[in-house]
Amino acid sequence: MRPSAVGVARPVTVVKGQLIVKFSTGTGSVQRDNALAVLGATGSSPVGSQGWQLIQLAPGLTTAEGLQRVAGLTPIVDVQPNAVYSFNRVPNDTLFASQYGLDQINAKGAWDYDIGQTNTTTIAIVDSGISGTHPELSGKMAGLSHRFCNAASCATVDAPTVACNHATRVAGIAAASSDNSSQIAGVSWGAKLLSLRVFAAGTCTADCGNVTPNSCTTTDAAIVNAIAHVRTLVGNPLYGRLVINMSLGGAGACAAGTAAEIAGAVSDGIPVIVSAGNDGGAVNSPGNCPAATPVAATDSSGGIASFSSRGPELAANGLAAPGSFVLSTDVGDGTVNGISGTSFAAPHVAGAAALILSGKPAFTESQVISTLRQSADPVGLGASSVFKTAGGNSFGAGRLNAFLAMQLAIKGQLADFQGEEKVVAFPNPYRGGTHQNITFAFPPSLQGSTNVSIKIYTLDGAFVRELNSLTWNVKNSEGQPVASGTYVYVVSASQGTKSGRFSVLR
Repeated sequence: MRPSAVGVARPVTVVKGQLIVKFSTGTGSVQRDNALAVLGATGSSPVGSQGWQLIQLAPGLTTAEGLQRVAGLTPIVDVQPNAVYSFNRVPNDTLFASQYGLDQINAKGAWDYDIGQTNTTTIAIVDSGISGTHPELSGKMAGLSHRFCNAASCATVDAPTVACNHATRVAGIAAASSDNSSQIAGVSWGAKLLSLRVFAAGTCTADCGNVTPNSCTTTDAAIVNAIAHVRTLVGNPLYGRLVINMSLGGAGACAAGTAAEIAGAVSDGIPVIVSAGNDGGAVNSPGNCPAATPVAATDSSGGIASFSSRGPELAANGLAAPGSFVLSTDVGDGTVNGISGTSFAAPHVAGAAALILSGKPAFTESQVISTLRQSADPVGLGASSVFKTAGGNSFGAGRLNAFLAMQLAIKGQLADFQGEEKVVAFPNPYRGGTHQNITFAFPPSLQGSTNVSIKIYTLDGAFVRELNSLTWNVKNSEGQPVASGTYVYVVSASQGTKSGRFSVLR
């Protein structure tokens, strides 16, 4: 259930067809029965010791409709839905609080549904080779082979040699071992990892530069062989459901052979997640292949990163995810912060796809990608923005929201209760050192709005900042953290203006 149509603030799940109401002191039985009849109640029972009653609404009457009927009933002085609660999974990894990307995609909410251990999944990292000794990754690769895929085949076992640190960084974002009191958390705690090295060792520097001019590269032939190898693993219980992550690309149109192999993988039920590119221009190949899912990068403020490639392939097939100054695992068994690129946005999506397949192993590839795109949050506010539609060439269907993706996958719907008609700032209060961002959740009445803006002011009316997304890093327009205090947010849109307050505690 989500009380707002967009945004990553944690929604409230409610029991369908139930309300908890409180009658005014002195309400007689006749008044109470008349009010219950207007509500369409089929029964009621006491809740607690403070005069509240649990109301069961008539079949077909939604919670939202029941709330609307309460508005005119003077005997009822208070009302609330019957909310549902669950355990909150927060990993104890020592650097988890520094992973703003997981906060931005609401990974904690997703983990309440599944941490990736319900059914076996494997993310194949087609890249430079994962460091097989890294403590956050080595256990994910037990029993699975590292392979070097060249132009001839993908049959050479090559463990644990790597070409450079790139794949190790990609793998950590997607599926680092989590809740183990060490380093970082991956998007999927339970996904296994398969290392398919398509960059030859000795051709790349440690940081993936060129040993000789243009040496740190790969080819269509190597990529196609890697994808083909993954396809041979379909149905193997050791690997379970498979996801391919390719954080690589180059200029030009998608090659026919590469397009055919990706399409074959997709027909086999394998989501193929590909970085969009980092040149700010057209979506790179193979991200522009028709069956691929390209991924753009967002920054810590929640907007599209300036370097992120863009184009109609994103609008048609892709989405965005955090990819600017993120934290991940690194060669040498440690971590690295401040890495940027759509290369590191893609594994956020690959990890989320693995979470979906863990919870719903019978899902087709189309169902996985559709779920990710339908649940994505809008990116980019401004004069021309229209939620979920405008700007798709830059960010596709929106920014990954792992929680809503899992809710849609597991429950089959994004919402069954629309909640209050107000914009919600979450968390409120914001606590420096504990929280990283404030996100804004919009009510249904603002869906489809144009000319959307969110402006932040101090309580005495001084302007602080205008936002370009639904996520704020709690800094002013000069990039400095705002001080402790109470702030006002004003949301202006073609379909109305709403405001509210939140507190910042440093």
